Amino acid sequence: MGATGKAATPAIKVLQGKGLRPIAAVRDIPKAKIHLGEDLDFVHFDYTDPNTFAPALKGVKRLFLIPPLGTKDPATVSQITEIAKSEGAELIVVQTGRTSSSVEGKPLNQIERNLKNDSSCCIIRPALYMQNFCSWAGETLDEDKLCLPAGDAKMS
Repeated sequence: MGATGKAATPAIKVLQGKGLRPIAAVRDIPKAKIHLGEDLDFVHFDYTDPNTFAPALKGVKRLFLIPPLGTKDPATVSQITEIAKSEGAELIVVQTGRTSSSVEGKPLNQIERNLKNDSSCCIIRPALYMQNFCSWAGETLDEDKLCLPAGDAKMS
């Protein structure tokens, strides 16, 4: 879910490289086929339409779920993970963000709290994406430099 994004697209490519045929859950299948190609299966899914959840999750064994920007509703994530588990999902990887665990009251923080004791769920918290640097910091990458206002801070 979130198959055309900056994290899921490379994940799909890795799975394909291992000889697997992932299923991309997307809002716009024709547009996603242009972006991802034809060597995978597609299913209609719209994070804002609960009627698409169960059909998209039918028979899923492993799920990579990225709550989209602006609609990170903890109840929606809970609903999706519960449906996935009822369909037999053995592993659900939910991507949150680097400050999710420390910012009380924020949706990603609540999502993590809801999933904390769920043994079928794995939470990942990437801090920075190399793909983002390619789109907004291309000049520094061309010079073999990565310039960020981070001082000596450590990042994952």
